[in-house]
Formats: sequence, C-alpha cells, structure tokens
Amino acid sequence: MGFVYEDGKEYKRPGVYRKYTNANTRTNIIQALDGIGKLPIQADWGPLNEVTVHNVSDADVTIRQIYGNGGTVNIANAFMDGGLNTLYLIRVGDGGTKGSTELQIDGSDAVTVTLKYPGTRKFALTVRDKLGSSNDRELIIYDGEEALETITFPTDENEAKALVEAVTAYNSNYITAVAEEAAPSGSIDAVTQQAFTGGVNPTVTTESYGTAFEALEPYYCNTIALDTVDSDVQDLLKEYNRTAFADGCLDISVIGSQGSEDLSTRMSNAASNNNPTIVYFGSDFVKSDGTVVTGAEAIAIVAGVIAATPSNESIVHKIMPKAANVTELLKNRDYTNAISNGLLLLSVNDDGEVVFDSGVTTLVKPDKNQDDGWKKIKRVKVRHETFYRLDKQMEKLIGKVNCDSDGIANVIQQGQMVLDEMAKERKLIDPTFIIDSEKGYGGDTAHFIIDAVDIDTLERIFLNYQFKYSENS
Repeated sequence: MGFVYEDGKEYKRPGVYRKYTNANTRTNIIQALDGIGKLPIQADWGPLNEVTVHNVSDADVTIRQIYGNGGTVNIANAFMDGGLNTLYLIRVGDGGTKGSTELQIDGSDAVTVTLKYPGTRKFALTVRDKLGSSNDRELIIYDGEEALETITFPTDENEAKALVEAVTAYNSNYITAVAEEAAPSGSIDAVTQQAFTGGVNPTVTTESYGTAFEALEPYYCNTIALDTVDSDVQDLLKEYNRTAFADGCLDISVIGSQGSEDLSTRMSNAASNNNPTIVYFGSDFVKSDGTVVTGAEAIAIVAGVIAATPSNESIVHKIMPKAANVTELLKNRDYTNAISNGLLLLSVNDDGEVVFDSGVTTLVKPDKNQDDGWKKIKRVKVRHETFYRLDKQMEKLIGKVNCDSDGIANVIQQGQMVLDEMAKERKLIDPTFIIDSEKGYGGDTAHFIIDAVDIDTLERIFLNYQFKYSENS
C-alpha cells in the first residue's frame, strides 16, 4: 500500500510514498483491478463487524446464505447489479440477541439449540427419524420452506449428547447446541418446523458505520457506497475518505440523495464536498415494471457502474442498468448547472435510453495541486489506477535493490514498464518515469517524477454548419 507524503517531513516506516501535483522485460507487470466495491449493510442475520467477500459468479447465493434477505441486503444486490466482480460486505451494529429453541426428551428439556448470530431472521428446525435407516436420526435447519442443513446423529440411549456431538462435528453455519446438565436419557422428541424465538437485531448507530469503515479499510476497492442516505452517516464516510486516502486507500466514495429533493439542494449538497474522490448522485429512475428506484439503492448501482468501468472508458452517456425512464425532465441549463456543481444526474438520449448525463466528481474548486482533470470520474480512475499499479510495482523493490545507480536504473525500468503498459491500454499518453534531478537519491531514499497525460474521452462535438443560399438551386 502506498502512502501520501509531504515535502520536508520525515517518514520512518519503509514503503512507497507518493503525492500528486499539477503538472499540466514485460513479466509481472501489475495490472488494473476494476469492479471491486465495499459496502456496510444492516441485516437480520450474519456475523457482526466482520468483512465477507462475494464474487460475481455466486454472489446472489453467498449474500443470501450469509445475510438473508432482510435489512438493507437489497442494496448489496443493487451494487452487484452495477457490474461488480467482487463485493466486500460488513454487517453493522452491536449487541442484539440470538434466537434459540429447546429440544426435549419425554417432555423434559434436553438440548438448547442456539442460532450463531443475533437477529430476527426466521429459522426453524425439525427432528425426525432418517428415512431408510433404523440407526440414525436427522436435525434439519429451515429458512421458511427451504432446508439449509441436515445433520445426522445416531439413535442412542443418550441422544442429547449424541446430537450435540454431531452438531459440533458438522460445524454448522447456523446453530450451536448444548445439552442440559440434567438432560434425561432416551430419544429426542420428534418436532416439525419448530421455530427459534427471542432473536433481536443489533443496535445500529452512526458510530456503527465508523467501526465498519475501519474494518473495510485494508481491502482495495474502486468504490465504496452506503446503504443509507442519512447525512450523518455520509459525513462519517467523508471523514473516512479523507483519512483513508492519506493512508493510501484509493476508494471513490459514492453518495447522494433522492431525486425528489429540490434540484438546487442537490447541487448545493454536491458542491459542498469539493472532493475528487467523492461522487454525488442525485437522480431517481423507473424500472420496466414501473418500480421507482431511489436513494441508496440507485446510488449503489451507480457505484457498481463506476467501479466496473475500466479507466480507458467513461460512464458519460453510458446506459444506467435496470433503468427504463427517469422521474424528472430537466432543461439544458439544469444539466449544465449540475455539472458546474459536481452533481451526477441521469438523462434520456435520443434513443430513449436512460444514461449518465456526465461523469463528474464533486470537485468544483481545485486547489494548487489539482488540475481540472480531478473533476472527472474517468480521469480520477486513471490516476488512481496509476497510483495503485506503480505502488504495487515499487513495493516489490523495497529492500531488494541497492540505492545506487544500478538500483535506481532498475526502479526506473520497472516504473516505466507499468507506464508503457498503461499507454498501450490507451489510459496515458507518452508517460515517463525519471529520477527527480533536484532531490535525487542517497542513503536509503530516492525521489522520482512521473510525467503523464491521462487520456479523456470525447464528450463535446461542435458542428459548424455553413449553409449557402442559391437562387438557381
């Protein structure tokens, strides 16, 4: 991981340090990583404050298995709909109560079966003889009518102990079991779809999201989104964005509001961020079935699109997934003002398709180290990708080459290979990786300059019509 550095400040930890300023052999070259997102969610099941990873091949299954369908799990699915390859999820909250149920022998309590996580997800269990076997019985865990796990245990004089041992050996994803101290001997009473009771969801506060951001920080991603449009939580994400970037994270935070908010308010909210690594989205849209998608769900899809779009492409006029129409018709000057205020909106193209009208970040007033390129999502992605790939390439050299002319030449060669690869991918134009002639190298430190022009996409075409009138035509 690379770190941001300031001139004149000493840094003791070995590693790669970088900053950016306004400058108006090919094996093992670090490649781009696109389509990666991070999201905190509320759920009625699953591990708390623990990061889980979900890949596009089976995310629809793994998300449901781990978190169920309650809470804001739909936001995670929306994020994937944007085109993600990988999604890091974390369930936020503290406390809560795990549901449990009691199994009996001849009407007396014998085994307490407890769910692994707190929450209100509705589980039930069945205990029955195993079909076709006189020596085995089954404990089956259900979510509604779906059987999730079947645990076989032997028919025994002390079935309470046998069941507990079987559950422990099975390493169930859903339950634990403990025999009562005075559990009677004999067979567990058969039950059918006996419900777990007493489950309570954890308490979720704004601070819960701060805990989640800290847990998610070590994982590389392209975008991070939220399952809410709550302003306090968004403010906390902004603070995370600021501190995490200084510590080397390259997340683009995608936040926003409902499209029903007054347009001037949306523009003001967007411009107030003034940050190239924050995107503010402010449109609702209508799906083909007439459902309106708004708020956190719409924002999550946008975050997925931004993450999944390679840096040699742009989201400008890209079709919005799932969208059949927009909920508001705006004038040309509205869209122009939105761009000036760093507000990302949807519009409808000449073919009736819902598209991203622009590709802006919330940066509206660049500082002395920022050029106007930081106002665009595409160019931010190119620059973040350059940071990431060079950081990773340089990291392989820390402590491995000497700080002499040969070592410096090796560093330059490795850095230039990455830049040349990005130039071939049509992301940079004529990039160079050179030693800083003023600061040079010596001891265990070396300074380099990366000179590069990031390629933008064509966004404006001007047509000058020169008609001529002729009486003879």
